[in-house]
Amino acid sequence: MKVVVRSIGPLAAALGGKEVAVEVSDGASLAALLSHLARGRPEVANWIARPDALQVFRSRSPLRGEEPLRDGDLLDLVVAVAGG
Repeated sequence: MKVVVRSIGPLAAALGGKEVAVEVSDGASLAALLSHLARGRPEVANWIARPDALQVFRSRSPLRGEEPLRDGDLLDLVVAVAGG
């Protein structure tokens, strides 16, 4: 099945674009997708390794690690930003 991952800034650069289509196996979880995205991409792996650094949304609702993905999902990966 295919899902589309959207991101911006350095995360988008590390993934190869602001919108990337990814093939995953049927019933794959968010955790499986993130692991797939991190393979061979150390910059992506760094964000995924820190649970407070990355939020994932499906239709504006937060998505958690073991939740199953659906064919055609549009996922937004948002890197947490802090400042003062």
